[in-house]
Amino acid sequence: MVQILVLGIGADYVGGMFAGALVSTAALQAALDVTGSENPSVGYGVSYPFGVIGPILCMYAATMLLKFVAAPRSHANQRVSELEVQHPTVAGRTIGEVATMLPLGVQIVAVRQNGVNKPAEPATRLNVGDDVLVVGSKEMIQEAQRIVGAAVPDTMLDDPQDYEYWRFYVSKRAMAGRTLGEIDVMGKLNSAVATIERGDVFIVPQPTARLELGDRVGLIIKRDRIPAARDFFGDTIKSTADINYVTLGIGMVIGVILGLISVPIPGLGNISLGLAGGPLIAALFFGYFGNFAGLDWNLPLSANLTLRNFRPHPVPRHGRHPLRADLCTCAAGPGLAAALRRCRDHARRRRHHHPRRSLSDEDAVRRTTRRHLGRHR
Repeated sequence: MVQILVLGIGADYVGGMFAGALVSTAALQAALDVTGSENPSVGYGVSYPFGVIGPILCMYAATMLLKFVAAPRSHANQRVSELEVQHPTVAGRTIGEVATMLPLGVQIVAVRQNGVNKPAEPATRLNVGDDVLVVGSKEMIQEAQRIVGAAVPDTMLDDPQDYEYWRFYVSKRAMAGRTLGEIDVMGKLNSAVATIERGDVFIVPQPTARLELGDRVGLIIKRDRIPAARDFFGDTIKSTADINYVTLGIGMVIGVILGLISVPIPGLGNISLGLAGGPLIAALFFGYFGNFAGLDWNLPLSANLTLRNFRPHPVPRHGRHPLRADLCTCAAGPGLAAALRRCRDHARRRRHHHPRRSLSDEDAVRRTTRRHLGRHR
């Protein structure tokens, strides 16, 4: 409002400056649709650098002043520990029942009974003296010890017998968007999921955990089942960077159609999502389901990180939005140059109507004044 009333800047420029200060291309598209001109792009191009640099400087200053201590990465805090079943509240219960008693983030992945190692099946009943292999943070494992029993030497790790810990890449598109409960690793591979890694993030392998392309799934698996597990997950890193252009194109088309739909609202007129809001709504819908209508709508993490370099603002971490070509500021170059030329011409006209006195003119005025004063004396 100050810019419009006091500084005399047009509302179309102010709308673009507002979008640029918020680093919001969607707001810029809305301003372009409302004004019907390219002037908002000019304002966007002017304020956008400040919208990016300002928060960075503020966060840097806050970090220096408040002395924040960054939390360790989640995967760096994960531990594997072997606990002995000692407490009577756990003895006689199944692994599925005990899992509900453990702290959130602790997972039983293997059990040793009568000297025999086997993956943790939910129906397996625990007895006093059995050993369970758990995965979790150091603090959560200490809490689990008070429920299950004390930690013991890593017998299962020293004597794995026929089982090994093996990691597989999720590269099959049929796996993307599905939960661990849906793919049933225990039933199909007779193996237990010990870890799920997505980039630098460690995900607790719970039945509701949803897989994405590029995830690394760690299994407690028999050696002779490793080839079958490779076929099951795909286990190739090449396909984790591939983009499904079919779903990408379908998502963009549906998003544009949603944006073109106009809804009449009494007292406000017709309201539409526009070319920015429509794709966003479509992306949220398809990204929520992951696999929808037999198609994979996920964007692999590696491809997501690559596409971030081509966008003026970040892609969401899960990367399920359709690609949007954020080239709105490209048209701001000619408009910005024209605006600067108009400012220059306006300044020249003001100087022409209100010329500033040079130093020699001021000296001449002072000399003339002294001459007139001398005559009157």
